[in-house]
Amino acid sequence: MRKINTTDLMSNLLLLLLAVTGGIRSFEWIDKTVDELEEISPLYTKISLYFDIQTMGWFMLIGSFLLIAAMFSDGKIYAIFVILGNSLSGFIHVLFGLLSVSGAEMFTTYYINLSIGIIQFILVAIGVLILCKKQ
Repeated sequence: MRKINTTDLMSNLLLLLLAVTGGIRSFEWIDKTVDELEEISPLYTKISLYFDIQTMGWFMLIGSFLLIAAMFSDGKIYAIFVILGNSLSGFIHVLFGLLSVSGAEMFTTYYINLSIGIIQFILVAIGVLILCKKQ
């Protein structure tokens, strides 16, 4: 019987969770106009004053694809995909969290997005360490 590496499994599940949640959010941001998003929450109108929602969606989608690609990679390629995917997605999560401080109706919007962004930046640092060890 083949031995399962639970550490790799948990790592891949975290990447999958981040990629799926980022991907779902990105499809909504890319597909909907600011007016449609405003009907969901006025927060999106406030955010669109500072940053284009569709652009945020595209960055998040690219980051999500890179995270999924990392799951099927190893070595330097894995580290590069983890660094790039989490950098893009983490930047958008932190940006969304910071922009939602004054406009979010629920404080959880702010804290959840900042938490996800910070976790993704920690994963970027881990990816850099992996890359340095491979050199």
